[in-house]
Amino acid sequence: MERMTLFSRAVEFAEGIHSREKKNGKPYLYHPMAVASLILKYGGDSNQMVAGLLHDTIFREGVTKKKISENFGEKIADLTFTFLDPPLPNNADWRMTKQAYLDKVKALSEEKLLLVACEELHEVDELLHSLQYDGVTTWDQYPVHGMEVAWYFKQLLLIFYDQLKSKPALVAEFAGRVRRLSDIVFEAKTFT
Repeated sequence: MERMTLFSRAVEFAEGIHSREKKNGKPYLYHPMAVASLILKYGGDSNQMVAGLLHDTIFREGVTKKKISENFGEKIADLTFTFLDPPLPNNADWRMTKQAYLDKVKALSEEKLLLVACEELHEVDELLHSLQYDGVTTWDQYPVHGMEVAWYFKQLLLIFYDQLKSKPALVAEFAGRVRRLSDIVFEAKTFT
């Protein structure tokens, strides 16, 4: 029962933060709920699931590690802040930002890497969905060419392949999405 109480509180907290936001035309809460679901699907525990549900709240004004800790405990706060971008200079471009994040991800424990892998799996799923149904206008949401986006997901795959050996199904799912994205970007293949 405690798990449901914790989950319900996390849904309410995240919904309160994201209630007026949209992502890809859907209520924003859809994304963190999908990430939380993937975390459970691939063997995460209730703390990891709640962190997945809360992961984007940390990018909103007023949401601090202390606030997450007070509401959900220190363990969940620590897991949730896995998603925080590393500090960068003000002039950092997209590639520098992504490389710094990749460097951070390489150093994560498997417990935290599972969270990132599930979040990125949902991100690449959403990208592929948009490419299939919205076409090339999908790339307008990125400040870089699609080749750079594909590069980023491929770098993540290499990290997951090397460091998530206990989650072969998750790595295989991610690899399939990255392969599909690469086909679209580099081979100009379309959805059939």
